[in-house]
Amino acid sequence: MEISPFFVYTIVKLDAFCAFMCSCSVICAVIGVLSYFFGHVTADNYCGTEEERRESRMVGRYLSFKVAPVFLVLSFVTLFVWTVIPTTKQAAVIWLLPKVVTEQNMEKVQSEAGELYDLAKQWLTENAKCNINEKDAETKD
Repeated sequence: MEISPFFVYTIVKLDAFCAFMCSCSVICAVIGVLSYFFGHVTADNYCGTEEERRESRMVGRYLSFKVAPVFLVLSFVTLFVWTVIPTTKQAAVIWLLPKVVTEQNMEKVQSEAGELYDLAKQWLTENAKCNINEKDAETKD
């Protein structure tokens, strides 16, 4: 498969798209909650003629029970899309890893992964020793 400039651009822009979806989710949630509460306030606390109160209740119910749920559902949809879309680094790994790890170089990858495993194990051991030493120092005080 040939790597097109559009493919590279898309991979690079995934972080911006994730940030955009997060912003959309927050904005939709805020609009949904505000329209719900504004609808209740409008429906319950309007002083005027009977015709104006009835119209106010209609608008308030429409805001609370039609507009607010649409924006809240839209917020959850954009939040779901945000969580599903990979970041730039994740997309690069998802696309590149199957091309790097093949039958021909599996032994090399396993040997390097073994080194990484040893480094991670060493770091965890050192970190555990530091935590144990800190707990011992706290109990002595």
